[in-house]
Amino acid sequence: MTEHNWYLCTESRLEQQFSDYIAPFWQEHVTLGSFQGNGDIRVSYAYCVPEQANQSVLISSGRIESLLKYKEVIYELYRNGFAVFVLDHRGQGLSGRMTVNPHQGYIDDFQHYVDDMCHFIDEIVTPHQRGPLTLLCHSMGSAIGALTILQRPTQFNRVVFGSPMFGIRPALPEWLAKALIGLNLCANWLLPGSSGYFFGQRDYHADDFTVNRLTGSKIRYQLFRNLYAEQPEIQLGGVTPQWLAAA
Repeated sequence: MTEHNWYLCTESRLEQQFSDYIAPFWQEHVTLGSFQGNGDIRVSYAYCVPEQANQSVLISSGRIESLLKYKEVIYELYRNGFAVFVLDHRGQGLSGRMTVNPHQGYIDDFQHYVDDMCHFIDEIVTPHQRGPLTLLCHSMGSAIGALTILQRPTQFNRVVFGSPMFGIRPALPEWLAKALIGLNLCANWLLPGSSGYFFGQRDYHADDFTVNRLTGSKIRYQLFRNLYAEQPEIQLGGVTPQWLAAA
């Protein structure tokens, strides 16, 4: 407990807390489900509602992430009295893919993400919501969250953007980056029925902790990589030119 009586997992005991508390919590208190989004794509979700909940949190995760990666966060929020809701964006995590190669990060319009989010809110979140709703976003999830807010400005009581992706900063001059995306899109168009990676992108691979740019917590990074090794169906690699064009 902190001085404000917030329950938080400690890094030094995280592995033990996962086995002793988080794993049993996930089995006993978390409801998993799915719905069919636009284009008949399966969208997976999870939620949990403590008996005394008086606030709610909706999590909008980042690219390549799965709701399974958020078990620690969901557990902490639940222990602190929040009803928690999270979905796997289409094309990643436990949700359905739009490409033959399940590792390819693909979307042709971010509105599909927003439509999935709105459907999730209407059909799952609102019926189980307790108190005001906070939107908690990470990376690409921030772009999706911001677009959702623009369409539903009164839906959320507050919003938190963590490392928000509000655009792509190319390593090349913008004109050259756009030209390469266009060239890659044309190449894909000539190969009907398939989608290729953008130049330099590839299938999922696990970087060593020493070169990762995601976190400074070695134990959390290892738990994340272990999860993706144990459940390869949630692995996601690099992006397609369609994703880049939409972003």
